[in-house]
Amino acid sequence: MIAAPGKGLRFFYVPVSGGAPREFQPDLTLQDWGYGPYFHQTYLEQRGTWFLLPQDPLPAGTWLNARDLDEEPHVLSLSGIVDSPRGRVVILAIDGDLVRARAEQPADMWCEDGNPPALKPSTELRISKRDLYSRTGHLLVSPSYMKGC
Repeated sequence: MIAAPGKGLRFFYVPVSGGAPREFQPDLTLQDWGYGPYFHQTYLEQRGTWFLLPQDPLPAGTWLNARDLDEEPHVLSLSGIVDSPRGRVVILAIDGDLVRARAEQPADMWCEDGNPPALKPSTELRISKRDLYSRTGHLLVSPSYMKGC
């Protein structure tokens, strides 16, 4: 990781075989320090402070000890209003391999003057967790309002 004033953070990895460092962007990135920042990578499995990362650009089977970056890992959970392959949805619950959600409504993130409208009855969406990942294991979901309204 390289931090350069006025240029933000850049992320690299060096292949085990050696060679030049390869730059990549974490799956969730927002380099606005007033609203985050967000520098999060999808993980497939966690064992203590060790995280199995998805392939591309990293090789399959890459584990990272998060303690190498910070004393305690900062893990985001899948919750709130998110942009997903099914559109902008509100996560209601996660039941095993199933995500229960509904379409976003204006009242969910009310940014106007006055009181928000009441929530309307809606159809619950049932989304398989596997449908929220790319074929290489990267999460296809991100928080919808990383900068608020």
